[in-house]
Formats: sequence, C-alpha cells, structure tokens
Amino acid sequence: MLGDIDDRLKPIQPKYFIAKPNGEIVSKISEAYDDRRVASLTSLNTLSFKIPFHMEENNRLVRNRNTDLIRERYRIKVELGHKVEWYIVMKITDVMGDKGDSKEVECLYLPQELNDKLIRGYAEEALNASEVLTDILSLNRNWSVGYIDADFQLTRRAFEFPDNTLLDAIYSVAETYNAIIEWHTDTRTFDLVKPELHGINRLGTFSYQRYLKSIDQESNAEVVATRLSAAGNDGLGIQRLNPTGQNYIEDYGYWIYPFERDDQRNVIRSSYYMSDGLCHALLDYKALIEGKEKIFGGLVSRTNALNKSLAVKKDELVELKTELAAINELRLTQQFNGLMFYEVFQFTGVTRQFTYPTKLNNKYAVLVRVNDAVGKTLVVNGIVCNIGNNGWSLSRKIDAGNSPSPITISLSGTGNTEVFVQIVSISNMEFAKDNNEDEIIGRYSDYRKRDEIAAKEAEIASVKAELASVHEEIDEITSVLSTSNHFTPDQLEELDAYILVHHFSDDKYIEESDLYEAAKEKFKEIQTPQLSVGIDIVNFMSCLEEQRSWHQLYLGDKIVIKYERFDLKVEAKIIEMDFDYANNKIKLTIAHFKDLTTRREQLEKFIYDSKNTTSIVDLNKSKWGQAVVDTSEFGQLFEHFWDKVTNQINMTVNQTVQIGENGITITDDNDPLRFLRLTNGQIGLTRSGGLRYETALTADGLIAEMVLGKLILGQRVTIGDPDGIWMTEGPRTTITDRCGRMAMKLGLYETSPHDLYGMIINRYDSDTLCSPTVMNRIIVNSEDGFKIQRKKISTFDDVFYTSLDGDLYMKGNFQAGEDEQIFKVTHTGLQLGGSDWATAPFHADMYGNVWMNKLFADSADIKNSIFKDGHIEGSTITLRNGGGVMKLDPMLGLWAGSEDFASSPASIGMDGTATFRKLIVKDKDNKLLIDGENRYIDVGGFDLVGAGAIYAELISAKMVTADSGFISDLTAGRLSTLTNEAKNGWFDYLTIEGNSMKWITGQVDGEGTDKDLPDGRALYWKDSSQQGQMTTEKTPWRVKGFDLKKKVKLLIDFKEHGDDAYPRSAWGLGDGMVKDDSVKDNIDNHKSARGFIEKPAGSFDFIYYAKNNAKERSLRLKDNGVYLNSQDDSFNVNAKNYKFDVTSGGDLKITHANGCEIEFASDGSLKLKSSVGMNFNAPSYHFA
Repeated sequence: MLGDIDDRLKPIQPKYFIAKPNGEIVSKISEAYDDRRVASLTSLNTLSFKIPFHMEENNRLVRNRNTDLIRERYRIKVELGHKVEWYIVMKITDVMGDKGDSKEVECLYLPQELNDKLIRGYAEEALNASEVLTDILSLNRNWSVGYIDADFQLTRRAFEFPDNTLLDAIYSVAETYNAIIEWHTDTRTFDLVKPELHGINRLGTFSYQRYLKSIDQESNAEVVATRLSAAGNDGLGIQRLNPTGQNYIEDYGYWIYPFERDDQRNVIRSSYYMSDGLCHALLDYKALIEGKEKIFGGLVSRTNALNKSLAVKKDELVELKTELAAINELRLTQQFNGLMFYEVFQFTGVTRQFTYPTKLNNKYAVLVRVNDAVGKTLVVNGIVCNIGNNGWSLSRKIDAGNSPSPITISLSGTGNTEVFVQIVSISNMEFAKDNNEDEIIGRYSDYRKRDEIAAKEAEIASVKAELASVHEEIDEITSVLSTSNHFTPDQLEELDAYILVHHFSDDKYIEESDLYEAAKEKFKEIQTPQLSVGIDIVNFMSCLEEQRSWHQLYLGDKIVIKYERFDLKVEAKIIEMDFDYANNKIKLTIAHFKDLTTRREQLEKFIYDSKNTTSIVDLNKSKWGQAVVDTSEFGQLFEHFWDKVTNQINMTVNQTVQIGENGITITDDNDPLRFLRLTNGQIGLTRSGGLRYETALTADGLIAEMVLGKLILGQRVTIGDPDGIWMTEGPRTTITDRCGRMAMKLGLYETSPHDLYGMIINRYDSDTLCSPTVMNRIIVNSEDGFKIQRKKISTFDDVFYTSLDGDLYMKGNFQAGEDEQIFKVTHTGLQLGGSDWATAPFHADMYGNVWMNKLFADSADIKNSIFKDGHIEGSTITLRNGGGVMKLDPMLGLWAGSEDFASSPASIGMDGTATFRKLIVKDKDNKLLIDGENRYIDVGGFDLVGAGAIYAELISAKMVTADSGFISDLTAGRLSTLTNEAKNGWFDYLTIEGNSMKWITGQVDGEGTDKDLPDGRALYWKDSSQQGQMTTEKTPWRVKGFDLKKKVKLLIDFKEHGDDAYPRSAWGLGDGMVKDDSVKDNIDNHKSARGFIEKPAGSFDFIYYAKNNAKERSLRLKDNGVYLNSQDDSFNVNAKNYKFDVTSGGDLKITHANGCEIEFASDGSLKLKSSVGMNFNAPSYHFA
C-alpha cells in the first residue's frame, strides 16, 4: 500500500571487483573499507578505498590475497545495483596504522584512458560535434561516441588542438557547445547532452522540514554588467547589427526596476537606484531606437545589396584583368615569333595600305576597329571585307598554307577617323569554327579588353558612390542616436555610476549573428548579482522511511530549495555527489541557481521588456560546407541501430506500465529518463525524462531528431536545417543553401526544349555574403557529358568539358602536381617540371615550338627541324636519302658519302681528325675563301688572332698606315716595327714588304682617318695604349690610318728577277739627283749619294755613287781579282808609313813617311825621291 515500508529493502551498497586492463575479473573485493565515491558533471569520477593486508579466517590472521593481486593500472569494476562503472587504479599506498596495515587505493574513472593519448597539430575551421569527435577518437581503438544532440550536429565551429590529450580535446568540444558529457564506462561510449535537457526534479523540494539541515544564502554584485562588448574570430564584432554603431549590448533594466510611469509620463513607482529623470531619459532613448529600427534595417539591407553588386562587379573586373593578362602574354609570344602585328593610325581620306608577312601553315585573323566606318572600304588581300562601326570586327580569316604570301590591307574612302588594325595567328580549331568572331576578338584584342575594363571600372565607381551615400544616411542615424543628444550632462554623470563594462571574447564564433546570440546568453548571466546558496541535507539514503527516494538521486538532477524566512526559493542542479559509504554520508554540490520567487519573475520580465539595445540580425550565413556520409557508413548506422533496438525490445524486462489521466506511460526503473507515453492521437518517446519528447508520432505526422530507414516512399521529400534544404520531387532533387540559393539539382534538372537528366552545381560569388551572382556552373548530363562553365558578363562559357566519346576540352589553365614537380598547360603553352614556363625543363608554345632538356625515344620521325644545344647518347645516327648517306658513330666519328668511315670523302674522327677531299668556304657575299680541292685560301677574308706561328711561302696584307694593312700583334702587312710614337715626332722603324726590307725614319703627317676592314667592319684598339692587338668589338679607342713622312735610310732587296736576282742593299737617304728604277724605295728611286752592297754572280761589290752625279766609287771582289774604282776623281790609300794618291788628272804618287816618294805622272814620266839616298841592286840593268 501507499506509505508502506518494505523492511527487506536496504540502501544500495557498491560491489567491487579487481580486473585486468582487458576486463578479465581477477577477484572480488568484499573487505574494502573507508570507501568513497565522488561523481561529478565537470570532471572525472573518483573512487578510493582501503583493503587490509591481513584478514581473520578461522580465528587466525591470514594474508589478504587481494593485496598481492591489485596492481597499478588494473581496473576496478563497481556494481551499483543495475549500474556498472569502471575505474583505473592510479595510486596504491601501503599504510601502517593503529588499526592495522592496509593498502590505500585511489582510482580515476575509466575515461582517464583517453588522457594517455595525444592529438597534435589539429586545426579545422568548420566541423560539427560528430565530425570533430570522430577525428579525435580515430586516434584510439576502444572509445566511441554515443548520442549527440541533433543541434550539436547542425552547428559548425572552429577547433584547434596544438598539443592536447584526447580527454582534454573532448572536454574542449563539450565546452564549445556548452554540452554535458555522460560517460558510459561499461560500453566505453559517451553522450553529449544539452544542459536544458539534462536532469529533472525527482526529489521535489528541500525545505526546513524535509531533508534540509542548514542553509546559507549570498547575493554577490562583484560581477555585474550593464554593458557587454563582444569579439569573435579575427576581430569579429556586432557593431554592424547595432543602430547605435556600438560593439556592445547595453541594458540598465536591473537598476531601473521597479520604475513605472503612465502615458502622460507621470511616475507611478520610482526606481530603487536611479532618479526619475534618468529613468525617463533611458526609456525615451529606447523608444527612439525602436523608431529608427525599420529605417536602419532598410539601409542595412540596401548596403548588403550594394556590397553584393560591388563584389560581383569587382569579380568581373578581376576576370577582365585576368583575361587581359592572358592576352598580353599571348601577344608577347606571338610578336616574338613574328605572328602578331598592330597598326594604329588616323585616317584622313587618303588611301592607306599595309603589308604583313605570314608563316608556313599558320592561320590568321584580321581584326579591325574603325570609330566611324561610314563611307569607308576595307580590302584584305583583294577582297572587300566587313567593318564594324565604332567597334571591333573580325574582317577576315586567312590560311597561309604551304606557300605563305603577305597579307595586304588597304583602307579607302572619305572622312576623318581613328583606325586600329590587328593581325593575329589563330588555332586550327578557331579557324574552322563558324560564328566565333566575338570569341576570337575577346581572346586576342587587348585594346577591346582595355575598353571593357574601363567601362567596368566606371560601373564600380558608380556603385561605390551610391554606397557612400547610404553610409552617410547610416552615419546620420548613428549621429542622431548619440547619447550626448538625449541625455543631459547631469544624467550622463549619474548614468556613469551604472555603466559596468565586461567583455566577451571567443574565437570560435565566425558569424556576427552567432556572436550576437552568444553575447546575449552571456549577458543574461551577469545582468544581476550572483546568487549563491549552500545547504547541508539529511542523509535520506540511510533512512528506511525514505526508501522510495533512494532511486531518485541522480547526478545532474534538479532540486528546489525553499526557506520562507529568507523569502528564498531557488532551483539548482546537482553537479557533484560525494558518497562516503563508510560513514553513511552524502554530500551534494549544487550550482546553476534559478530564483523562483515572484519578485524575481517580475524583475526578469521588466529587464526583458525594457532593453534599449536593438539589433538587426542577418540570419544569412556563409556556407561552411556540407557533411558527406557514404553508403557504407549509412549501412553500419542502420545495422547498429536495428541490432541495438531489436535486442533492447526482445530482452526488455522490469517494465512498468502506468495508466492514468495523462495517458499510458511505460518506464524502466533502471533507466528512468527514457520512457514512452501514449495520449489521444499521439505517442511520445523521451530520453530526457519528459523535458522534451525527442520522437513523437501524431495524427499530423512524425516528428523526430533522427529518422533511420532503407526505404522512404512519397511524392515529395523535404529535409532541411539552417544550412539549407534538400527537396526531392519525383525525378528531380533540388538542394538550396542557407541563403535560399539553388546550390545543386539532380535528376531531371531541365525539361525545355527536351528532358535533360544529370546534375547541375552552382558556384556563387564567395566574397559577398549570400551573393546571388553565379560565377561557375558544373553540369553532368546524358547528352553533353561533363562540363564546367564560367560566367562571362551575361552568358556562360564552357571552360572545361568532355564529349560522350571521351574527348576532353579545357579553355583555362591546367596543373597537376605541386611546387616545381608540376605539369601545367596555360595560354602560353605547356610546361613540365617547373613553375615558370620559360625555365621549365620541358615547355612548348602554341605554335609547335618545344624546348626540353633530354629526349629519349626508341623511334622518332623528325622533319623540317633544327636540333640545337642537345645531347644524344648511346646511339648511332644514319641519315640516308637516295644514294647519299651520312653516319655518326660514337666509336668512329662523323662521316658522309660512304658506308665506310675510312673510305668516306668527308669525315671527322673521335680524336678530332677531320678529312675532307673537297672543302669550299664562302663568306656572306658568296666570295670564295677556301677551296680545298684547288688548294686555295683567301686569308684576306679572315681575322687571324693569337697565332703562335705561321708557316707560309707568302703572307700578304695591308697596314694601318695610309698604304698599310695589319696583322694583329705583328702590326704589318709587310712587317713593321712602327708604333704610335711616330705621332709624337720622327721615329725609326723598319718594314719588310714583298722582297725588300727598309730601315726608315718616319713621322705622322696629318690627323689621320678611321680605319675599317675591307668588309666595312670598324677597327678598334683593345686597350688605352692604342697599340698591339686590335678588334672589331667596339672600344673607346678607334684605329686610325695616318699618312707618313718617310726617309728610307737602308734598303735591302733583290736586283734583277727570277734566277738572275741577287741581293742588294742601299745605304743612306740619297740626294735624289740621279735615279735608278731598280731601287724600289718608294721615295723617288734615289741612287746618287747612296752606298750599295751587291752580290752578283762571280763578284762581291761595295759601291758608292757620288752625290749630284752618281759617279761610281767601288770595291769589287771578283773571282779574277780585286777591283777598285773611283770614277773621274782621285783615289787615296792611307796605311801605316805609306800613302797612295791617284789624282783626278791621272797621277799616281806613293809616299813613305820617311820622305821617300815615287810618282807616276799622267804624262808618262817617273819621279823617284829619297831622303837618304838610293840603292840599286840587281843582277843587271837595262836602259833603253
């Protein structure tokens, strides 16, 4: 009966078991004492107990075997009636005491396992609770997530774990969502539950006469705020949502209470704190803000719309500039290769004609823009072509073919206008495609693209001007709402005492609206003084009379505390329970107080009704992303829930069915929070003790947080959350995002002009919140295959697409790989192995030019090509055409004209030996320089530099002087020791020219003239000394040719010619009176006043020709004697003691130093003279 007491019932006592880490039970602990268990909502549960070293058995003490079995990190299983908890042994202490020796064991709740695992370097921007917990728990094998409130799975937040344990990370997630963790150690799972759906009031009210032993109440105003500023991720604030333009929420309701006035502003009741005047001003200010709310909201909406439009136009401008950059890159490439030409001129009525070259097999387009085309005729290659008026037009496409000829353009007519002409090389596809004129102009014409950019910049300037005007209106409202305009200085001074500022900051908020809502929740907590209540209760768990309440005490439940003398009635949550089983005590820690008194309800109502802060909240949020779950996960999910529910239903026992006025209720005493209730027209299922029915079946339909199944039948299925809506109608599915924009269509997505099945995905402008501008579309269907489209002003252009035959087309750039290990295709060409096209190891342009570092090929057919700066390894090369052959073998060398290297007429061996039977070398003017067959080399056509030695029968050149050429470092074309000292005065040098050598004294005559080579190349000295080596490379020192004043002082040459020639030397300058044509001295063939040494056959002659008359004075050493000659003049010989004189008259006189003389007169007489006498001694004397 009701009120009966069951004497057989006893309070639940825990049972303890020792287990290994794998859960294997080792022993039961029945001897534990001083056991204590603390259960907490905010931290891990703890357990402590003692076991004795010795126990009495059969009246004697024996060693307790559990003291040897229990070890650190072992598990302790605790049975609390039907509930099982697991703990980890963390600390064991051996204690010697008065009551005997014992082991003190301290344990932590089993989730401590997660504190032994680390997560590092984890950072994600937008994950829901399920996703981030799945990532965290992927680092362990045992723990998994159980129930997660549906709202936590719909809300995305940013998470960062630089170096955390898994347990710390899980608590961080729970803190982020303000969730309570319920641990299930028997299954190693945990749930995340909303605080408002956790715990119910099972124990009723604690009062002076029921359970309450003592009570303390404290009201603390240390942390009270009237103004709360807010900050989110990256400096996010809420000022944009506030008409006052401030980044804070402000409320003075607590301090105004209980002020009341009527419609005529008569004060009915005054505030406990503020003056009536200040209360009036605050309420008037609130009314003013509310009056401006609608206008402010309209301006904010207009600002959003203009910002969206501005973002779209900026995107379009960026796209135009990107297209211009691509055109410029293409222009540079084509101009470098001689494939693009420009002509800009002012047409004045005079016919203008231009000609442009073309290249083999290239296709061209002629683009023309004439500002005023009236009365003008354009002719391209003899054909009259179209001219657009004040716009670009493609006048004609031209195929250069195999025999390219120039493109000739002429413009005739009347009038005066500006004309632009552009010749571009186009692809074969562009040439063959019809009606693609605008596409070609858009791709190649940088002039038109600049016009489009200028027009778009003008549109942007217009939107910015309009946006500035709206901002001025917003600033005007903000100025009107300035507090200085609505409060007197005295009121502001009084109000200052009530401005209590606090700051709320949380980096996980990335949306203004989310930050605003969180700030409001935080503001509620600190708007009024904090209430603190401490209680001491009777241990009803040991009272037999309260046995019906033994099962009503749950962690997280709510209790009501009432004490009339304090006018106290609060509701609080049990956040910790401390069970001291040894002393039969229970200590409760309570928190989260709610004042239930009538005056508190009135105060809260006043505060909420009198808020003076109005915010325009934009509920549209940027898309964070969509959760993606594959079929295998769904399959596992279905099987998991089906198996679990099936087993729970089939194995259910201990069910209690209650029938009453509130319907039929089915409960389980071991799981009281979950029950089923049937009422008229509805069935409800709850897991929160009836605080909310998470699943309900009514006459109107099914309502549930989660619906699982394999088959859903219906004409329309709609699934939605704040992130968007999935709607399936027959053969089509439409997915809209949180902004109400169509994000995707599946199935039958188009019916006109014919049915198209497939998928279409829209990409919107991401720079502007909820922009309606579609930037790209992705389409997959049964007719076209796959394609990506890009918006181009008002149309969509296919930029990436396939055909049903498997062909792939792409207009944009393509890249595979990263860093320098990439393959990339751009408008310039393709590249491999480098991020820069020009320096990539392999790159090719759009005109078939290819650059690569190495080429490996088993077989290659290369035509009309040049191989430059490359390497061929490990191969022989044979070039053959008809009867001709050329071979390259790395073992032999290069040869041509024969199959065999040794017999080939032209070959180069591996040692550098080159053999050519015929060698012809010509210069650019086709002048013969070398003829190997005829053994001819024209050295005059070459510059010989740095020759160590030259062996030749003849070296001929011209000198730098007026009549001389040069051989560098020999300064000769004869041979010459002439230097630039001759410019300073008379200088002695010698020359060798032809068959003569001259010793000359010379001097420069005049300033000189620049010297050039015969082919016109200018000559320069290599250094400032202006002597020695010369070069054709430009230096500051030009080589000049000078006229010389020359005096030949010695000439050595040949006299006569051929076989009769003999050497001769001419000494002295001569007087020029008598000439000899055989003397080639280049100074009038002087003979007189010169001496000669000659060596004719049979004679060695020393001759001097007298000045003025060139009469001979000579000594000739002949085979038949020595001959002296002094033509027509005296002959004198002087020797020691003797003197010979031959006079011009023919007398010969021999004189001795002692005075003796012999004279042969010209008349035939003989004269003898002796200074001491004459002696004649002869065998005979004869006198005629």
